Amino acid sequence: MANAFALLEMVLASLEPHRRGKTVVVSEIQRPLIHPARMVQQQLEWLTWVAVPAPKGFHPHAIHHRPIVKGDRWDELHATLYKLGSVEQWPRAAEVGAWLNDSVVPQLAWLLGDRADKAFAAVEKFDAAAAAERKKAADEKTAARLARKKAKLEQERVAGEAVSSLPDDLSDRDVA
Repeated sequence: MANAFALLEMVLASLEPHRRGKTVVVSEIQRPLIHPARMVQQQLEWLTWVAVPAPKGFHPHAIHHRPIVKGDRWDELHATLYKLGSVEQWPRAAEVGAWLNDSVVPQLAWLLGDRADKAFAAVEKFDAAAAAERKKAADEKTAARLARKKAKLEQERVAGEAVSSLPDDLSDRDVA
């Protein structure tokens, strides 16, 4: 379960751009997720699959493994982890954020049960901190813009005072 929890945390962290309405950059997130997904997939097999004799054509002492029940939630989770753990199986780049958010995260949350709440709480805390940082940056940008505007107005005021302080005979002359 520790590996599944770590995988869920990694997936949730990689979804940060998706939560902000941006595209998830597959080249940045795919490689780090592959090994943990494969690890959880293999561990899941050990827990939920049964050993069966190999079919005809294999060595008579070979043993194969298959899901206890084909098409149940465990089998669906296994298929998702298989897809997550292979480079070629991922959806198109534009669909990755939705796939991770709508398929992978709910299945890992189902596997972890109440333990998943801790990962979700950490992401909410991270998102809140990121939102606060974005607000702070926006506030600083606004303050800088207002300061520039105030400085410009002050320059215009000083220039206006300088023109008004000229002697009347200089201000009425035509300047060629």
